[in-house]
Amino acid sequence: MLSDGDRLSGVELPDGSVVGLDALAAASRVEARVDWAAGLGLAPVDQEANGTRFGRVLAVDALGKTDVPGVYAAGNVANAMLTVIGSAAAGTQTGAAVHGDLLQADVAAALRR
Repeated sequence: MLSDGDRLSGVELPDGSVVGLDALAAASRVEARVDWAAGLGLAPVDQEANGTRFGRVLAVDALGKTDVPGVYAAGNVANAMLTVIGSAAAGTQTGAAVHGDLLQADVAAALRR
């Protein structure tokens, strides 16, 4: 970015050319690729903050569980604000929840025998 004192005056492009500007705005919207989840009975929902829609995700609880039993989601497919580190942490937490649920299912099956 180029400035004239404390005001934006333009941007220099990679080829060296300059585009004069008075203002610059950038916005992004995360649209998780979740169309595959329709076959599982899941539909994406809008994620909003302060009344502004900024992405589309799968709805999950705090442990990554969806409304479909046995289906979990983590990372930016469940929270559009997450980056790689946050997604990895969410995956670890959701993985622990999956492990716990599988363990409980194994114990319940063993007790039925």
